[in-house]
Amino acid sequence: MHCFKPKEAETVIIKKIISLKESQAQALVLYFARYKALAIALNPLALLDLLGGAITDLLLIRALSKLYGFPVTYFEAK
Repeated sequence: MHCFKPKEAETVIIKKIISLKESQAQALVLYFARYKALAIALNPLALLDLLGGAITDLLLIRALSKLYGFPVTYFEAK
């Protein structure tokens, strides 16, 4: 059994969480990428493209933060 220092233990825990959630995170990114591409392709106005893309990115950040258990508000995501 290893005897970790607090900082080392935190690093080990974070790496384990990331490795366990990696496939779910990739699936989320692909899901949001599909909808972002659709939103951009279907909008005739450039401003709506930018707005739709930005909103999709903010939702992706929020979804990833929930997946990994990191507290991120919409304000912090912006």
